[in-house]
Amino acid sequence: MLGKLVNRKTIPWLRRDGHTSTLTPNKFPYVIGLTGGICSGKSTISAYLKDKGVETVDCDKIGHQVYQPDGPAYQLLIDEFGAIIIGDDGSINRRELGNIVFSDKSKMKRLNEIVWPCIANAVKAMIDSSSSELIVVEAAVMLEAGWQTFVDEVWVMTVSLMRL
Repeated sequence: MLGKLVNRKTIPWLRRDGHTSTLTPNKFPYVIGLTGGICSGKSTISAYLKDKGVETVDCDKIGHQVYQPDGPAYQLLIDEFGAIIIGDDGSINRRELGNIVFSDKSKMKRLNEIVWPCIANAVKAMIDSSSSELIVVEAAVMLEAGWQTFVDEVWVMTVSLMRL
């Protein structure tokens, strides 16, 4: 099974050609960063690996969690962008926040400076507490956010243009 080690030494990988090759990590868990543009196949690959028994971490979902009232970014966002971003239910109104940051690059930069470290800290904590031997961290902004520093290798998904 993908992600299970034999004597904690090698990970069998199913290659495109149907043959198996192996990887010998020097630490556990071995962490693969999965990134790429929109609709590049990140979620498909992540779901495939999860079906094979690999622990997966979805940074988009973690991003939503850090915005929650009990999340680490919540008060920082309110302090930075004002109470206008608080929705009727007390959560961050992402639409209102989007109206602010998508119209001003400096505000988008500030949003990322607040949220990206919160996501990184949550992912690092998940990795540190994991008993898995292999973890895949899916993040569209992995390289832009500098998160490649806490993964062992980065897989970049790309899509070729097709002629119609």
